[in-house]
Parts: sequence; C-alpha cells; structure tokens
Amino acid sequence: MSKQRWFRPLVPVAITLVGMIAVFLMPARADNQSATTKPVIRIGVHNFPPEFFMQQPTNGPVRCGGPGVEQTAKILASTQLTLEAVCVTPARMYLLLQTGEIDLSINIKSTKALLHTNPQQAPRFASPAYMDLKLMLYSHSRSSKAPANDSVAAIRGFDYQGQRQLLSARGFSFIDVSDATNAIELFLHYRTEHLISYSAPFDSYLTQSYPSNKSIPASPLWQSSQLAKVPAFYVISAQSPHRDLLLQTIENYAKAHGCQQLSNCQ
Repeated sequence: MSKQRWFRPLVPVAITLVGMIAVFLMPARADNQSATTKPVIRIGVHNFPPEFFMQQPTNGPVRCGGPGVEQTAKILASTQLTLEAVCVTPARMYLLLQTGEIDLSINIKSTKALLHTNPQQAPRFASPAYMDLKLMLYSHSRSSKAPANDSVAAIRGFDYQGQRQLLSARGFSFIDVSDATNAIELFLHYRTEHLISYSAPFDSYLTQSYPSNKSIPASPLWQSSQLAKVPAFYVISAQSPHRDLLLQTIENYAKAHGCQQLSNCQ
C-alpha cells in the first residue's frame, strides 16, 4: 500500500482536531464577560468632612470614604454596578470628570470647571439635590495675631458660587490649598485673616479637634457670616459609558423613596 493511500483518510481527522483545539483556546466573548462581571462605577472623593474624607495611615496608601460613599453604594445597590471610591483633589476631580475617568461625584452646579459650551459634553446633574451647603466667610478679629491683609484661605478650583470673584473685586486675596481641611488649618493657624468654607467641614473639624464643647473657647477668636445657601448634586460625567444608567438609577431611587434630598433618604 502506497504512502499516498495512508495520508488521505488522515487529512479530515487532522482538520477536525485543529478546529476543536481552536475552539477550546478561543477567548470568551465580550458580551459573556459583561453578563457575568459587574461594571465598576468610580466616584471621585476629596477631603470634605463629615460626608467625605481622605486618610493616609503611616506608611500606608491614601484611603477615602465616608457616609457619602456609603449612601451612593446603597442607591446603586439595585443595579448591577459596583462602586469604587477614587481619592482625588477637587482640581483633579474636575479633570477626571471631563474625561470620564471617574463617573460621578457630588458638587454644586455653578463650578466653572464643570461648565461646557457644548451641551453634549456637559456633565449631567441628578435630581433632587444630594444636600444643601451653607457657604460661610470666617474672619479673625483685628486684635488677633492673624495678618490684617484681607487674605482668604480657600480650596483650589472652587468658585464658591461666584463669591471668589466678588471678594477678589473687593480687594481680598486668595491663598489656595488642596482641600477643605488644609484651608481650615491655614485659617486656624493664623496664616490668613479669613476663610471661605462651607459650614459642614468647618464644624466637623472643630468637633474632631475639640471633642468636648467645653474645649471650644467661649468667645471664639473669629466671626462668621453666611454668604449663600447652595444645593449640591450628583454630577455625572458626560463621557461615562454608564451616564444614562446612573442618572436613571439615582432619580428612580429618589422617586421610590420620596426623597427631598438624597443624603439622608433611606
């Protein structure tokens, strides 16, 4: 029997084996992966106690969380979405929202870094508001050891509902730092004459620094005046692939639970 006769019946068998191996080694389809893997939603978190905080243990990585992250996870619990907190400064957070590298955060609507001339590229704000913020101006007395130069401690990248421009026009000069806690410490350490801050992080800082009310001076060395009351909202990146789902999920949660505000709605 010639070699040619032995070879012919083996050809289809060889082809069949090759096909079976190729099918076995072929990677799973993307749609099968998406069906079994929950999409990850990234929320930008900066130091804004008590709702959000960033901590860095000694020789450890920065960690961020807080009631705001927990409430967001609860709102998204009905969906096939996993929440991941991303620790950022406010200025960087705005950049990451623009590119879609983070999906959402909480902010006021008037921040210039979030405004966009193209409506298709502008972020979406979910209703109702997450919480109301009281914008305050804190000022040391002239008799204190603070400089009398109209300097203001502030967060870099914050417009403060247009108050930055109004105060600058009146001759105030801003000393910008990375987050709310740094701005508060700059003021309390007498490095600036004034502090512009939302009341929540300022009150939270005092509570942490003075656990007992008796520790707080009876006559504080500063005065305060309210500049505005500002609602803060979930802001969703226009570039997020989950933009529409996030908006729908948050607003459906608010309707189902009769939320006036989302921060304390159970």
